[in-house]
Formats: sequence, structure tokens, C-alpha cells
Amino acid sequence: MQILRVSGRLFRALAIFGSAAIVTLAQLSLPSRDFWDSWPGLLYGATAVVALASASQGAASVQYANLGRIGSYNRNLQALMSATIAEVVDTTEVVDTTRVPWDEVGVHIFRRRRTWFWRTRLVNVGGMRMGSGHAMDRPIWYAGKGVIGVSFASGEPKALNWGEFAIGSRRRGRLVWKAMSGDDRYGLSWGELLRVPDYPCIGAYPMYDRHDRLEGVVSIDAPVDEETMINGEMERVLGTFARGAAVLGPPPYGWRRYTGG
Repeated sequence: MQILRVSGRLFRALAIFGSAAIVTLAQLSLPSRDFWDSWPGLLYGATAVVALASASQGAASVQYANLGRIGSYNRNLQALMSATIAEVVDTTEVVDTTRVPWDEVGVHIFRRRRTWFWRTRLVNVGGMRMGSGHAMDRPIWYAGKGVIGVSFASGEPKALNWGEFAIGSRRRGRLVWKAMSGDDRYGLSWGELLRVPDYPCIGAYPMYDRHDRLEGVVSIDAPVDEETMINGEMERVLGTFARGAAVLGPPPYGWRRYTGG
């Protein structure tokens, strides 16, 4: 992969250098104007390559200039998720009288993105789990897929003991799973079910901006039951998390390039 990347960069550099040389020679009428008049396609192609290279460099400059905003966005993102984990731990102690271990709580923020045919993909722009374990990156989430997708599609909070649901579904087998309706399967294929980790209870809460537009979903997973997850106090935590994520807004331009998100 590294060899391919280096080869691609070398090829791009040679193409830009060669195109710039062609444009320069044409401007100087070297070797002659008649020569370039007989090769218009070559000149047009070289001019296009130089123009694209200039545009790409300009975009890279904008991304570099945006690094300050990217850093600020990431710091605010981490602060929001850290505060949410702490609040989950404190809230479960009040509701359940049993404090959930902080390293067994995961929080994620998903924002919508339009894809081909206007399908809505939910992109994970932030996630935090102090302990080792699951990461909500696979499968690719869409509206109506998984607990977060169902919450987004309905525009309402949703909670499910996913581990219990997934284990029971695997035991019943592939044929039973395929015979279930798409809604009952949370939009997942059999292969996707097997790829999703056995999260404990997942709570999802839709995220609306100040113009009442549905922009995404936040989620909290923790070893609690569904009743606790949708309890007034835990629902308050989910709602506060969603409002905080909405205030942060979408990541600044160039964010994915520098964070790999």
C-alpha cells in the first residue's frame, strides 16, 4: 500500500511538471506556433492539469488555515463526551444505586450525510470509551439501520438491550433471521448482525439544530437495562448530550483529512 501511495504521488508530480512545461513552451511558441496549432488537444489537456493542480493546492491551503478551528472543534468534542460519561456514571448510581464502571460506558455522535440517491448515512464524528472494547464504526450506518438508525428515522429516542437481542437472534439462526421483517431486524443483514459487537443496552437520541432540522443522533451504551436507559434521569443525560452535540455543529472543513474521522 505504501509503494502504491508513493508511486501515485510520483506520477502526479511528473504529470504536473510535464504539463507545466508544455504550457510554458506553448506560451513561448517553442519549437514553433505551427507545432502547437497542430496539437491543440495536448495543450488543452496540459492546461487542465495545471488548473486542477492549482485548485488542489488552494484547497489544501484552506484546510491548513483551518487547523485552528479543527483543533478547537476536537477539544470541545472530547470535553462534551467526557462530561457525558461522568454524568452517566453519576446518574446510574442515583437511579440504580449501583454505579456503572466508567470504563464500560461508551458515547458516540453521528451526523447525517447524503450519499448516492439521497440515502442518508450516519457518520460517526466522535466516540469515546475509556476502556478497551467496542467502536461503533461497523457496519456503515444508515437511517433505519441499527438502534441509532431507527432513532434517526423516527426522530424519537430509542433504547434496546442489544446484547440480549443479538445473542438470542444468533441462537435462533440465519433462516429465522432472514424470515423476520426489516424493522424487526433493525435493517441489518445476517452478516451485519454478526459484525456488530454485543453492546449492552444502547440508548439513542435524535439531534435537532436550532432550525428544527434533524442533523443526527447521539448514543450511549452502558451495562444497564432498558428501563434504566429510558428513565427520566438517563433520558435527561441523553437529551443534554444531543443538545450539546447540536450546538457544536458539523465539523469544520478539512476535519476528516486531519483526524481520519
